[in-house]
Amino acid sequence: MSKESYIGMRKSARRLDDPGGYRLNDGEMNSVIFDEMLDLMKRNGVTKRVWEPFAGPGSKRFWVRCVMSGFEMESYGLVKGGCKVLTDSTESVPEGKYGGVIMHPPYYGSDPQSDSEQDLSRMLDWKVYSEALEKVFGVAVDSLDEGGFIVAVGRDYRALSRRVRLDLVYVWIMESMGMELIDVWISEPDVAIVARKI
Repeated sequence: MSKESYIGMRKSARRLDDPGGYRLNDGEMNSVIFDEMLDLMKRNGVTKRVWEPFAGPGSKRFWVRCVMSGFEMESYGLVKGGCKVLTDSTESVPEGKYGGVIMHPPYYGSDPQSDSEQDLSRMLDWKVYSEALEKVFGVAVDSLDEGGFIVAVGRDYRALSRRVRLDLVYVWIMESMGMELIDVWISEPDVAIVARKI
């Protein structure tokens, strides 16, 4: 996986339907991205377990989708809620193996998502933020079965007087961890980068 191959894939990426019903400003994403991940997992016969290291306001909808599709799901987050949120993903390693991980972390420079100092959205130092993000990606890769998938959702945006290319950060992190870039999905303003553990 390289920056150039990613840019090429992004130019020809499939644009996903957008049914709405979610709040981008609250850290939610288009649920079609999650549905596409479940379909990908089914088609490839991987373990029907999903890990969400950064649970947010839309997590309960994803948990319901998993149950309805015969999948198990664990969501980690800093704010406990009614969506099986278990713990902080920057400190805890999930047990067992997963067929898929949905990565939609708080964006650097975004509004704080909790009162916890461990919340990525509160990390204003880029180095601290990116190191914490890389740590969670490492845990995610380790938690995947061979052939399992990470779908990382990010965007190109401006924050704290700088341009932030989270999509390129994800590509670099996953490449350094031996993941194979297999697809890119667009749901403006987000991009979903799909990688497989090989």
